[in-house]
Amino acid sequence: MKHTISHIFAMLTLMMFFIGCGEAEKDFFDDKDAFFAFETSAGAIDEHSSEPLSIPIYLSKTEAAGVVAYEIDIEGIENPAVEGVDYRIETNSYTVDFNGEWIENIDIIPIDNDVRDGLKQFRINLIEKGSSEAIGMANNANTVFLVSINDNEHPMASMFGTLNVNETTIVPEEFNYQVTLSGHADPDKAILTGLWDVPQPLVLQFNYETNEVIIMPDQEMYAVNVGIPLDFIIKGWQWAPDGSGKLQLFPEAVGTFSLEAGEIEFPNGYLLQCSGPEGSQYIGGIWAWSVQDYSKMTKQ
Repeated sequence: MKHTISHIFAMLTLMMFFIGCGEAEKDFFDDKDAFFAFETSAGAIDEHSSEPLSIPIYLSKTEAAGVVAYEIDIEGIENPAVEGVDYRIETNSYTVDFNGEWIENIDIIPIDNDVRDGLKQFRINLIEKGSSEAIGMANNANTVFLVSINDNEHPMASMFGTLNVNETTIVPEEFNYQVTLSGHADPDKAILTGLWDVPQPLVLQFNYETNEVIIMPDQEMYAVNVGIPLDFIIKGWQWAPDGSGKLQLFPEAVGTFSLEAGEIEFPNGYLLQCSGPEGSQYIGGIWAWSVQDYSKMTKQ
């Protein structure tokens, strides 16, 4: 129903006033004071919402009849929403007709996309356009409504799907295969499946300020068939700085990413260290073929 409880109460109060005063005293309410106004000053909607954002406008007048005009305003808004791209208006006449109801709505319908473009905003301003009713209450209150459209895209959405992997090991040996990247509940994480051609999901964490990505620590691949089934934990590494030729290990592998280029790169690679099964004589072992000194993943 279009009538909210507050407005039903207001109309009942007005009716009680008329009844109490009688027919001869109705002239005390002068329609020269009639006005249009928004009920509230702001509202938000998710870009993928299947329901519109209904913005109520009310008419303060003895008779629910009139027309109010409005305009779209994006001046000074840092990330403005574009009509026809980010949203559409149910009726694009930029007027709202009142014909028997004291409350009418402007319905904003968001347009979903696959791009992470952040919070988009725009204002709707009520404007005078030949109407006898005033716009807004005292001091022009409730004449501007700020609409916010929340971005629902994962920051890495443009990278989701199949990526081609090119790896080199310290042997040296080169590997080319494919992995998939998909979403995670946390926007700063994503799920990588198929690393080292093993169909097991791993969690990557992304820093959007530094463009750094890490393979999160303590993630294992279980029962990997290397002639016998072994478990491996993924670590970062570098050559020991003392020139001994030994490997220096880190709990996480660190790389970089570029959404523009569609690439995830681990310049220092990563390695697989045997972690099981429990009791295996190979626990702690690292083989040259499991040490990648470079890895690059490119979106198809």
